[in-house]
Amino acid sequence: MADEGLTIAQALDLPIIEEASDTLVKHWMNPELFVSRLPSASASGTCRTRIVSRTVEDLLLAARALTQKHPGARATVETYLRGGRERYDALRREGFAVDE
Repeated sequence: MADEGLTIAQALDLPIIEEASDTLVKHWMNPELFVSRLPSASASGTCRTRIVSRTVEDLLLAARALTQKHPGARATVETYLRGGRERYDALRREGFAVDE
């Protein structure tokens, strides 16, 4: 997912984790969601957003918050991780643009 961490954090009223954030990396968290703004692995300079959720429902909540502001947003789900395929399928069923 592109650089949308702040969008998600603001929409869901997630507090920033100051002690784990700096000018390059930002983290926001509540008991259900952990959202990170991370530097890109490529030379493009575009940051990416990582969402870690306790449940599929929490992930869908974050995805809905994002697509309200950015309807064309795309996500990549790490399906090899535990629960990844379930999250991927749930996002697809909801109509979100998802890559593996």
